[in-house]
Parts: sequence; structure tokens; C-alpha cells
Amino acid sequence: MEVVKTFAIIMLTFSLIITVYLKAAYVDYDTVIRPQKIPKQILGPPADKGVCTDVFEIGKRSENMSAMVNLAVKLIAKKKSRNIFVPFSFYEVLGYDSPSMFREVSDGSGLSGTNVTRAEKWRLEQTEGQLPHLACRLRQFTAEDVGRCVGRRRRRGSGTTHIAYVGDSRIRQHVEVLIDLLRDLQPRITTYKGVVLTPEQFLGAEGMMHWKKYKHDFRVECVRAPGLMVDFHWAALIDKGGAPRGKEGETRVGALHLIRRWLRAPKGRLPDVVILNTGAWQLMDVKQTIIDQIDDAAVTVMKKMRPMLKRLATRTTLVWALPDPFKEYISHIFGHTGHYTQQSNEVLEWLLNAQISLQPPGIIIWDSFLPIAFVARSDCMHFYAAHISEDLLGKFSNFLSFIAWQCFERMHVGLEALSVAVQMVLNHVCNPYMVGMYCCSRPTQSPNIPLSPSP
Repeated sequence: MEVVKTFAIIMLTFSLIITVYLKAAYVDYDTVIRPQKIPKQILGPPADKGVCTDVFEIGKRSENMSAMVNLAVKLIAKKKSRNIFVPFSFYEVLGYDSPSMFREVSDGSGLSGTNVTRAEKWRLEQTEGQLPHLACRLRQFTAEDVGRCVGRRRRRGSGTTHIAYVGDSRIRQHVEVLIDLLRDLQPRITTYKGVVLTPEQFLGAEGMMHWKKYKHDFRVECVRAPGLMVDFHWAALIDKGGAPRGKEGETRVGALHLIRRWLRAPKGRLPDVVILNTGAWQLMDVKQTIIDQIDDAAVTVMKKMRPMLKRLATRTTLVWALPDPFKEYISHIFGHTGHYTQQSNEVLEWLLNAQISLQPPGIIIWDSFLPIAFVARSDCMHFYAAHISEDLLGKFSNFLSFIAWQCFERMHVGLEALSVAVQMVLNHVCNPYMVGMYCCSRPTQSPNIPLSPSP
């Protein structure tokens, strides 16, 4: 296994080096991969320079990066800036240096008598918050830290701390990890039907059994952190309106009505950060060709969404979370009907690049979690190949092992890996108001400059 991994690293590094020196090949490479170059007049500039993007966007380099990571970060940033196709393999290369939960022993003392075992420390703990592909360090937030952040934001005039997530279950599970992290602040979850739940009810067996009833739209507020609001809005098909007619009406919902409402709302009633995600559901409807699939799943979607997102980005911070890779070692057949979809990484790679290229000005493109998603998938492949059950891997925080890891499920990243994504969001929202030298910290925020006392 190590030989295969080493060979893959060598080949991918060689590919990256060749790409750097053969700059002239960029045009040919782009022409081959993308049959039609997107006109520059419809492409937007990078996100507003006044908003910190260090947590979300791969691009800045530091002297602490290895040569391979430095090169990959440089190429990804260059390709994104020129709207040139970024292969998944570039993010996968960055995953090789990212913190892994897989460990190998040689004496059969691993899990279930194998040579495979699990790391004792979680991902961010392994690197003390310094992910190899980021030029800054992540603070590892606790519930107490979040409460302190909310209080400082309120005293500095920000009012509430309001985060909104919009998308399908792949982004909703970010919120579930956040709820678990906030337990000491006594979170209360109010569903769109007005039912108020505790974290134990929402995250436990009851919430799993009644996910349509509880988890389509909900708000999280905390007794011990007044002013903190976290919303989730179900929008499996983000470019659609309200629920259509038919038996799948409750699930095939979009976000147009929500975005229009935000465009009409007073600025003080808007979320501070809106995180959007889409893609997986659009690939469930099979088209004749991959080009038709991308036209329908990305071009048509962004053509409808782009004008509204462009306007909304001038009123609040919008973050577009790029889709995580599928675990393709798991069967591509859904249910007893044998329904086949185009939810494959081959198609997803095209979809991701179309989403990058077609975003309007001012949108933050969140690709910094992709290396973590790739290394989490690699971890799962090692565990799967060694026939290690998720029960042997153990729980993450209060989550049962099967949802903590999700190694035997094709669509979702395990919650232990998603905890890194949650920390990224908290660093973006809170670090400008906290003491320390972390991603998005303000230059004046140093230990020598006292802040208001904590609540």
C-alpha cells in the first residue's frame, strides 16, 4: 500500500512540475478539457478584498509548506484566476500531506488483529491547527470560545452572530457537527414546524428517524450565547423555488424564494455569512452525455442564480462550498430498483469547475476543505480494504461510529472530518474579534492589546 501511495505521489508531482514549465500547454490543455471557453465578460473577479478569504480559498503560500504543497497551491491559484480546469488530482495531492486518521503497524497489533489502526489524535489536533495547504493557522474553537466570540461581536456593534447554511444533507451535516460542539452553550433547535428539540433529540435516534420532519429547515439558538443564530435551509435543487407537486415535493426544494426574501430584507436582518452548496441532487437525473449533464447541473443553474447571488454578495458574505468527492468504491446502485445516476467523480469534477468559473463577483469559493475530504476518503479506503468495521473505529464526540466515519456510505464525508470544516467557518466569523494570531485575525488583535472582558 505504501509503495502504491509513494508511486502516486511521484507521478502526480511530476505532472505538476511539467505543468509549471510548459506554460504554453495551458491553452491546449484547457481547450482539450473544456470544449468551450467561458467568455471573460461573464466571469467575476475574486471576492471582495475587504473580506478575509484565507480560511476558505486555497491560494496563499507560506515558507512552512513542503515543496509539493507549495507547488500544488501555486498551480491551483493560477488555474482558478485564469478560469482553467483544475483537476481533482491537484486537491488529492494536497490530501497526501493533510492529517490522516489511518495508521499502519507491522506486527498485527492493529484493529481486529490487522496491521491497520486509527490515529489517537483528531485531525486538527495532529497539526495544532496548521493545515499544510493553508498559509495561516486555525484556532480550535470550544463552546466557551464561541460564546466569548458572540459576546465580543455584540459589544463591538455587530449585533447578532448569524450563520446560514443552504443546501442538501452534505451541508446540513456541517450544522449537526456545530450543534454538537455547542452543547455546553445549551443549544435549542426549532424546526420549521415549530417543534423545539434538544441536541440529544435532534442528533440522536429520534432526529434520524424523523429527518424530513425535523431537519429540512431549522434554527439553532443557545441559552448561554444570546445573539447566536445558525440556520439551515433545505435546498436540494438550489435553483428551484418552493416545494413542487408530487411525492418527492418535500425533498426537491430550491432556494430562490429564500434568496429573494434576503434581497428584500433590511440589512440588519441578513445573516452575517451564507454558505451555499449544491450539485449532488442535480446529478441524479441522467442526461445523454456529460456535457448535457453539466449544462443542466451547472450552466443552467448558475444562469438563473447568478444575478441574484451577485446582488446578495453586495449585502452580506456569500461562501460557495464546492462539492466533496464521492466514495466510488461503494456501489453506484441506489435501492432495489437499481436506479443509476451520474453521481460519479468524473462528472463531479466537471461540475466543480463549472461552479468555480460561473460564480458572480464577490463570492468566496470554498475549496480549502477538499484536501481534507480527499484524505478522509483515503482513510476510509484503507479501513474498508482491511475489513475494519466502523464500530471498531469508535465514536467521534457524541456521534455513533457509522455516522462519525461514513466509510461504508458513498455520498457523505464522515462527521469527524467535517469538524475541520466547522472550525474553518468559526475561524472566519470569530477570529477578527478574538486575541491571537490565526486565520483572519486582525493585525491589532495581539496579546499586548487588551480587549473587553469576556462575558
